[in-house]
Amino acid sequence: MELLNVRLLLLAACLLHTCHSHLCLISPHQRGDMDITLSGSHTCFRHGAPCGGMTAETPRGQPFIAGQQMFIKWQQNFNHYEVGYPGFMDISIAPLGSENFTTLTFVPDKYVFAQDHQQNYTAVIRIPDTPCDHCVIRARYQSHKPGETIFYQCADVKVIKLPVPIKKAYLSVPMDPNFRTLRMASQLQMNYPMNEYTDAPFYLQGLAYNEFEPERLDFVNISVELGFVQPLNQFNIGVDLTRTRERFATQPLEFIMDGITALNPAESEMLTMYHKGGAMDDVASDVMVLYTNNGKLELTTSLHGFDGVPISALEYVKPRTYVSFGIQEDNTKAGTFHFVMGQIIYVPGTGLVYKQIYRSLDTENLFVNFQWASMDPTSGQLFVLMGNENAPDTLDARIYVYNFFNQSFVKMVPVEKSAFTFMSIHVGRLSPQEPLLYTVAPQGSYSEKRPTWSLIQIDPMSGKVTELFQIAPPGLFERYYGGSIFNGFDKTNGVLYHVLRVADSVADVIVGADVKTKTASFSKLTNLRHIHNLSLSPK
Repeated sequence: MELLNVRLLLLAACLLHTCHSHLCLISPHQRGDMDITLSGSHTCFRHGAPCGGMTAETPRGQPFIAGQQMFIKWQQNFNHYEVGYPGFMDISIAPLGSENFTTLTFVPDKYVFAQDHQQNYTAVIRIPDTPCDHCVIRARYQSHKPGETIFYQCADVKVIKLPVPIKKAYLSVPMDPNFRTLRMASQLQMNYPMNEYTDAPFYLQGLAYNEFEPERLDFVNISVELGFVQPLNQFNIGVDLTRTRERFATQPLEFIMDGITALNPAESEMLTMYHKGGAMDDVASDVMVLYTNNGKLELTTSLHGFDGVPISALEYVKPRTYVSFGIQEDNTKAGTFHFVMGQIIYVPGTGLVYKQIYRSLDTENLFVNFQWASMDPTSGQLFVLMGNENAPDTLDARIYVYNFFNQSFVKMVPVEKSAFTFMSIHVGRLSPQEPLLYTVAPQGSYSEKRPTWSLIQIDPMSGKVTELFQIAPPGLFERYYGGSIFNGFDKTNGVLYHVLRVADSVADVIVGADVKTKTASFSKLTNLRHIHNLSLSPK
């Protein structure tokens, strides 16, 4: 009966459009109606190949020109990025009635840290050099998210051949020189005095890419005081996977997993999951290991014994021992999922060996939106923050507590609903008592685009949420949930590091929130928009 009630509630939520979402084709205009004024539009919620159940229409609008470049525009009406198993969107064309679609453009899903997110995409594509009285433009979104299936939209078009070539059109992108809050943000160091821990022996590290060279990345150091970015080493591997049709068809997809990193301070190592080629539907099963002291590549290796369950999180336990968390669909009940805890250890002569050590007996079909995991090596407790897939505008979340040492489940704790929303949790053990969790969070409703930011404490045993102090007043920083830093809590000094985005600019600041003194320090203005898997490392 309880499972039935959950399903009825889920159905009611969908009927109210809280889970209607996902993908709309703007130009050419999709079949049927379209409303993209708000995220969650039912007109963007269509399933079933090839066209989401929509019947063909007479081609309308200007015809496409065979062999020429044209614009395609669509909207991702919701973002369902799955950490550890990212999806993709693609646009294809085929004659009406044919299943032989030709890919025109391919875009990987991007981690924007909030499901209730609308983003328009515009691509310049080349139409096949074959006239067609009635062709179909198909848009797909495969998110790989637990509980979600592929979203489809189609538009009916005509492709004609012109006797003379068309002159090329050159595009210009307008620049927005609006930097109204930069001066206010740069004054934070004066308004909020730097505390004694600002010069702590730490720096941030991450994997940076140049958007003009998307198939290369740099391992970088970033000063927590100055925001200065120092490249240490470069690798021929991608972060941004956008490719032309020709390159997508002929080259393997090699890229790091955005949002998965573990730090081993004992051996000065950083681990991240790595997709070593093949199709986007393949699960990443390789690990890249970097030395944090010089950025050198130690090794890339397959996980021996890997069971194919996508890994959403890696956490350090002790030298050469890590814990992983994943979500596995039940093979007898479609749409329901088990939570999986794994162990990864280094075996001399073999490499990194994976072993599944816990799989939940019960299944879940609602709280399947993985957000963050944090490990307390002292107690062996792994804390996992899971969100309600159908509550993108509120913090309807749970903390699942596991014991790695006992290879067991401890408890599930509903997070207290409060004025704060957050995407990460960081273990802070400042006393012999049970560990507490901390995060930097915005306050107020989602309509407040530049909210107040505060340091928040969460009791993982009760779910109680407590504001410790205000970090920054409203009006300065965007409501952005991607500023969390792996291993971001300096347990020695009790300082949590976080990146905030300055509104109306491309600037960021690194904030250090001190749990003990309830004060904040701020770096100089910097830009960390193209740096992934930010982690806090000792110098």
